[in-house]
Amino acid sequence: MTLLEAMSFSKPCIVTAVGGNPEIVIDGETGIVIPNEDQVALSQACETLIADEPCRKRYGRAGQQRF
Repeated sequence: MTLLEAMSFSKPCIVTAVGGNPEIVIDGETGIVIPNEDQVALSQACETLIADEPCRKRYGRAGQQRF
């Protein structure tokens, strides 16, 4: 439910590729999907969203529409 709530508020999401996460968050469209237990990928995903405001907004809008 947390992912859906975040998406409903136009928040871009970073999720691990476990459980139903990849079914909810579409990598490169509504957020970023990273491999499980990959700290480097998590760091890079965070840096991407911090540095790229248009990307954050695009993912957020797409997530809200998907919600």
